[in-house]
Amino acid sequence: ADTLYNCTAENCGDIGVSYFEFKNNDQGDLLSFSVHNTVGQLSNLYWGWAKRQNKVDENGYTIETAMFDQDDEYLSGKNVPVVQNSYDEHGALIETRSLDEERNLINNPNNGVAITQYKYDEKGNRTETLKFDREKVAVAND
Repeated sequence: ADTLYNCTAENCGDIGVSYFEFKNNDQGDLLSFSVHNTVGQLSNLYWGWAKRQNKVDENGYTIETAMFDQDDEYLSGKNVPVVQNSYDEHGALIETRSLDEERNLINNPNNGVAITQYKYDEKGNRTETLKFDREKVAVAND
């Protein structure tokens, strides 16, 4: 319901979340998703982030997602703080780029991938996934 309560390990598990906050634009596109404790402070989820902010294009496709921790700072460590997406004229995802907080291309610390490209056939079926590091050197697919 609309009741906030003190979230503890006993009543919320080990996450410590009391509520989520969503912000949408007039078209209903998600612009921000954040996680809070009972006093309104940001609270990290299991994955290490507490807030995600999206930029969307005129079609409502997410072209950038920035992620922040409970201190409202960009994610760091083994995380990618900013991801940018590109789409083709049909709305199919064609490229994803991993960026630091200043929007510089970085290798994902977990797999070394900075750019992922997706190829499609004439029917729109994905046929290939290509991965590259920030120097545009191919990274082996898992």
